[in-house]
Amino acid sequence: VVPSPPMRTTTRWKIASGLGGVAVLVTLLLSDAVRTRSWFGLTPKSDTTRVAILPFDNADSPLSAEDLLSEGLRRYRGLAIIETFATADAVRQRGTVASLTDARAVALTLGAGRYIRGRLIDTGAEGALYAVLYDAQDNTELYHARVPLPSDSTRLLSAYAALADSLMLRGAREGAPTGKGTASLPAIQAFLRGRGALNEWNLTEAQRWFERAIAFD
Repeated sequence: VVPSPPMRTTTRWKIASGLGGVAVLVTLLLSDAVRTRSWFGLTPKSDTTRVAILPFDNADSPLSAEDLLSEGLRRYRGLAIIETFATADAVRQRGTVASLTDARAVALTLGAGRYIRGRLIDTGAEGALYAVLYDAQDNTELYHARVPLPSDSTRLLSAYAALADSLMLRGAREGAPTGKGTASLPAIQAFLRGRGALNEWNLTEAQRWFERAIAFD
């Protein structure tokens, strides 16, 4: 058996470099696939406590509406509102959020489980703020809200706070006893605990107690 000639150092270096390049490429592809999970037709896991506020349509300033709504939402414990500058940067990288597909992609890029799209409807004397809360997992509409647009600019913050309340509390209010109420004492107690959590701006705790109230009755 004739022994193979020793491999030159240059050849070994080229092979190692080639393998290293392939490894880097595979790592990048796999990281992208894990992030989007698009190869497997799956939706990336997102945190439903993280909320992204996308740029409002027809807003005079690109970030003013989002900033004002963000202030209203930050009153609630248990929510993580994505910083508006991070959302704006993700939108710029995406290029557009005109469609729900683009909006969802931006939300998932930010790790948000829910996102809000809004519109400023200014028709003179009867303007309004309109917003929709979406589930980023399947792009379903969760709740929508509309509040009057105040003519006095000093009341804008209050208007956006009311918009935030309409979006965040809609589900909790739908779980509250109505009409004659319920005969279930555990349901009433759970509801009162939930209402107390709402008074302390603890949305996560309130939702938990309202869900228990519904389960009891």
